[in-house]
Amino acid sequence: MREARHGAARADVVVVTKCAELSPDAEDIARKKLESHTGVKPIFFTRIHYNSPVGIDHAQSISDDIVLVSAVANNSAFARAIAKDFKVHHHVRFPDHHVYSLSDINGIHQKAEACHADSILTTEKDMVKLIDPALMSEVSKKKWFYVPIEATFIKNGAEFDVMIKELVKENLAKLTAGIEKPEALS
Repeated sequence: MREARHGAARADVVVVTKCAELSPDAEDIARKKLESHTGVKPIFFTRIHYNSPVGIDHAQSISDDIVLVSAVANNSAFARAIAKDFKVHHHVRFPDHHVYSLSDINGIHQKAEACHADSILTTEKDMVKLIDPALMSEVSKKKWFYVPIEATFIKNGAEFDVMIKELVKENLAKLTAGIEKPEALS
């Protein structure tokens, strides 16, 4: 949870992210443990789905031989997922929230050349930092790719959608009532 445990009781709903597949028994155990912090609330479990790599500022195909680059807090799941589909010659790891420099990009390019890796693959989060105009002239000298990700519900995703739409509708109704009757806002 991004929320501290002591604040979890304020939640209307709990979404647990980055889960592996859960057996019904494991899900029940997780729910009971969470409910000890949150009380009885809707709980949903999601997983990360890694999509096909996309070129950064090019339409070339990615090669099987890559250098992996990441600056995320826990990159082990990402690295394992990528290693299933690519030959990772080297993984360049930076701390979470790393601000890339031209020196970093040059070092990554040198590592790719030394490893004979034709492509450099990174996270979608890192791609957003790498497309900075101050870095793009250097990034574009090699075949860089990023992996788009999406969170998918393990089950009950439609139930979550309905619940969120209802909450939005209720809150919009309250807001609209407050605009029509300004004294209702105080």
